[in-house]
Amino acid sequence: MNVNVYRGVAPGVNSVSAGDFFTTDRDVAEMYALRSAWLATDPEFPEDVYSIDEMDFHSIHHLARMDGVEEGVVIEAVIHASNVLDLTELGHNFSSAAWNHLVAIGLIDDAWESIDVDIRREIKADIKTVWRLIEEEGTMARAEKLGFDALKFSDVGVDGQCHDTFVVFNDQQIELLQVGESQTVESASPYPR
Repeated sequence: MNVNVYRGVAPGVNSVSAGDFFTTDRDVAEMYALRSAWLATDPEFPEDVYSIDEMDFHSIHHLARMDGVEEGVVIEAVIHASNVLDLTELGHNFSSAAWNHLVAIGLIDDAWESIDVDIRREIKADIKTVWRLIEEEGTMARAEKLGFDALKFSDVGVDGQCHDTFVVFNDQQIELLQVGESQTVESASPYPR
């Protein structure tokens, strides 16, 4: 499977690597690029906001413009994967069903019901989305050990809409397109530019 994907980054970030999240929607990548560019300025968040994940894109866009941030950089690539674990059926919100699905696949050890109630409460408070579950529970490393070379899952982008997201496990699976002089895959790729 070859998929055209995009990653929004801050100016000066000129590489991508395995483990980075890519979207199939260029417009969403442009939003992430502005978000990343604004974050790179070490901005002050509005009162009662502790994480950029708590902000909608319109607020980020407004504050970025007020701080003089115009745009970030969109890196366009093709990812090459032959054994993609498609988790889009789980939706984008964390649920005990999503957790148990990952248990059934072998990506998480303990069934949701077997976990102490207090720990389940903590997990629910910390992990509200499937992408956090994937990122924080070590599922990418386990998926790779099970023979998968990429994950596909649903995520709500900064635009508030659900989008397909991909992550690959090997830098050599990333082929950069429209490469600027300084854009690279962090390690050697068989897809030269």
